[in-house]
Amino acid sequence: MSSNAAVTLQGVSKKYCRSLKRSMIYGLTDIARDLVCFPARVDNLRAEEYWALRNISLTVEPGECIGVIGPNGAGKSTLLKLVGGIYPPDTGRIRVRPRVGTLLEVGAGFHPLLSGRENIFINGSILGLKNQQIRKRLDEIVAFADLEEFIDSPVKHYSSGMYVRLGFAVAAHLNPDVFLVDEALAVGDTAFRIKCINRIAEMREEGTAILFVSHSEMQVRMAASRCLLINHSKAETYDYVDEAFLSYQNIINESNSAGELAGHADYYSDVELIDVKLKMPYAGDLLISGDPINVQLRFNVHTPVSDAHIIMRVWTAQGELAATVNSRDAGTSFNLPCGEASINIALDQLPLVPGKFRFAGGLLQKNRIIAWSTQLAWLHIKSKSGQLSTEGIMALSAQFEMKSRTKGIDIPLHGNIIS
Repeated sequence: MSSNAAVTLQGVSKKYCRSLKRSMIYGLTDIARDLVCFPARVDNLRAEEYWALRNISLTVEPGECIGVIGPNGAGKSTLLKLVGGIYPPDTGRIRVRPRVGTLLEVGAGFHPLLSGRENIFINGSILGLKNQQIRKRLDEIVAFADLEEFIDSPVKHYSSGMYVRLGFAVAAHLNPDVFLVDEALAVGDTAFRIKCINRIAEMREEGTAILFVSHSEMQVRMAASRCLLINHSKAETYDYVDEAFLSYQNIINESNSAGELAGHADYYSDVELIDVKLKMPYAGDLLISGDPINVQLRFNVHTPVSDAHIIMRVWTAQGELAATVNSRDAGTSFNLPCGEASINIALDQLPLVPGKFRFAGGLLQKNRIIAWSTQLAWLHIKSKSGQLSTEGIMALSAQFEMKSRTKGIDIPLHGNIIS
């Protein structure tokens, strides 16, 4: 491991107790054992205990942003609280550079009766900055948070969005060595989230190490250089964000097929999505922008289904929704008897810009999902001429015409752009 690392975790584990009463008893017991120099074995689980994180090792270098992803309850927030020093680990070692900026919860670290300005100075003092240093950054912090009118108002009157804007601005502009962000950007509006992602990029250039927890694939792809995927208290590090989200999608798909999504045991008991095939003019997963494509979905139907609608969505590699196809919009529904069934979706053309796209979709009945897959297939789009713009999502065909008047004569000038 690098001796210059901003964050180093070696074999870190953390356990909790489901029962509050047992947790208090265990705490008193552990204190008593420590007093008599006979500490308990922390690597063993007692009744009602479980591992929130187990044997996590990670190194974060200065200027590196690690995206932390995983299902709800996997242990992502616990990891950030361990790194931030809020919780001690039960096993392992954590080494973190001293100046840590955190944005773990909306409003965390703010005194509700003090003004925004006063809270800025308090947070700066906690990070070890002198008042003169904080004053130099004050105007920049207030401008970033866009709170000029309310900076001297008590923060208890702030909305959740104002809390997040101020919290991020403070944590991101006081030059921390390590910056921890836990799903806080989900509260802000789109313009502020873009501003935050840009600021994270600037912090990386300044040498700040960042741990970024988010359920937004697009935000993680824009901010992170590597990913840590946590599932069932275990973690795996990926050097490429694509690989991390592919593994994450596999975890979701396995959970879906087991009927565990949203706690509904029979969520997928009616229909099972078993296969998808892309029928294209070319071999492999390559498609020329604007060409037609057929998507065939195969299902195993365990219980007859009536009046069902097929839905398909196309996402960019960055997680941005590009298009949605729903048979209900075309006035088409399906009655599926027991057995195997296939549904074909024919698209006359797919006018997407060159790039990588993901298909996802399934079957709905009265707005209830009865079969769903978060990743049906990947598709690579290329242009006909190799000169199409890769900006945006859609590749639009256009014709251009200009008239120039020279000495009273109209001269029509024509041009075409063909996708």
